[in-house]
Amino acid sequence: MLLQLLTRLQIRRPVDAFLVRWFDYSLVSRGAVKGPGVSSIATFTLTTEGRQSGDLISLPIFYFADGDSFLIVGSVGGRARHADWYHNLRAIPHAWVHIKRKRIPVTAVVLEGEERAQAWDRVSAEFPNYTVYQERAQPREIPIVRLDPRG
Repeated sequence: MLLQLLTRLQIRRPVDAFLVRWFDYSLVSRGAVKGPGVSSIATFTLTTEGRQSGDLISLPIFYFADGDSFLIVGSVGGRARHADWYHNLRAIPHAWVHIKRKRIPVTAVVLEGEERAQAWDRVSAEFPNYTVYQERAQPREIPIVRLDPRG
């Protein structure tokens, strides 16, 4: 109910970004994510530079720890086109994540081939909805991006 109200008021994303950044809590991942064995998914705030505007754009996004790096999945709920953040990272691979009140500069690497397949097996096992999203997205292959800390 709260998510619906925030969405209707068009403030869900900024409210969730604030909660993720300062309290390490996401309304979306802890309230809306449903699936077998899924209670919540880790969420951080990703900040990219707009490839056309040059503006800094921040949004809460699910992530999966991968050693010192992070994996993010461009599912967009199975829509036919890639997420804007994905296009921004392809054009300008330097970004930042805010996690547990820390700002970490990262470099984006789009995973391909066997590396992507292994990452897909892992993230879809942790969040089974990705399998459904991939079916919806056909023929688009949902991208997986690894964010490596820099400096």
